[in-house]
Amino acid sequence: MSHPLATSSTHSKQRRQVLKSLVTTFCATSATTLLSPMSLSSALAFESTVRDKGADGLVLSNSQLNTLGTICEAIIPRTDTPGAADVDCHGFIDHHLYHCYSKKQARTVRKIINLINRKSKRLYKTTFEQSSLSQQQSLLRNLEATTHGFTSKHRERFKFVKELTLFGFFTSESGATETLPYQAVPGGYKGFVPVNKGTRTWGSLGFY
Repeated sequence: MSHPLATSSTHSKQRRQVLKSLVTTFCATSATTLLSPMSLSSALAFESTVRDKGADGLVLSNSQLNTLGTICEAIIPRTDTPGAADVDCHGFIDHHLYHCYSKKQARTVRKIINLINRKSKRLYKTTFEQSSLSQQQSLLRNLEATTHGFTSKHRERFKFVKELTLFGFFTSESGATETLPYQAVPGGYKGFVPVNKGTRTWGSLGFY
């Protein structure tokens, strides 16, 4: 389910701000874990599938997957290119938790998903998935700010979900080739490349 903002330009600007923040977080704290050979192998082996609406995932229940899909969409929404939910980042996270992380880490993700849903029901009398975009954004901002009952531990758990969302998105075909410029066969070395606010980062697969 996609939530259009007031204008496409506003939506695109917000998305760029979110991605900039996530890339900074990703590079600073998670490169060693996320870019390990095992993690990359698992990411490249993932294939998005159409799941039965009532089916559970490998480590997440169907309800948790649906909530996570909405969370992923709030993190990287759809603009003129697909968003995180469109490329099944929630399915990717479920797959990645099963193959690359411990049961304890999987429980951590389940806990923050369940907490977000409980908070939504308490504040808005409905699930996070069914709440409005403004309500979703407000709840996640409160989580980031550790206000309205959220703690630093909750923020760290959500940060882990954001890192996995980012990793899943940019290792997807769409994220690597549509959101980022993609060059399957790199050309010669260029020591100077002009960069401005509209310059996109190159797709990672273009460097191998």
